[in-house]
Amino acid sequence: MTHNYTDLAAGNGFYPSKGANHPVHSITWYDMVKWCNARSEKDGLTPCYTLSGSVYRTSYSDDVVCNWAANGYRLPSEAEWEKAARGDLSGKRFPWGDRISQSQANYIQ
Repeated sequence: MTHNYTDLAAGNGFYPSKGANHPVHSITWYDMVKWCNARSEKDGLTPCYTLSGSVYRTSYSDDVVCNWAANGYRLPSEAEWEKAARGDLSGKRFPWGDRISQSQANYIQ
């Protein structure tokens, strides 16, 4: 059952991938949220992304909205992404604290 997802991108086709068991890369935000919705429907969950009140399944539109209360798959919010990148550590500049050394990051002093 396709649920009318007519333009989902596929790895090794429109978007590059290293192979069948590897993720695609360089995918657009629009295609990613359509994949989130498609996977949500496949797993019997409520899709998070809508367009004009309907499940977002096809095309490209800047009017897509996320229903944060839905139980389907979605991309993390900016705050969730930052929290994950910091390893859930609050009030520090880096995931390990406030100081950084060349052993922790690739940079030149």
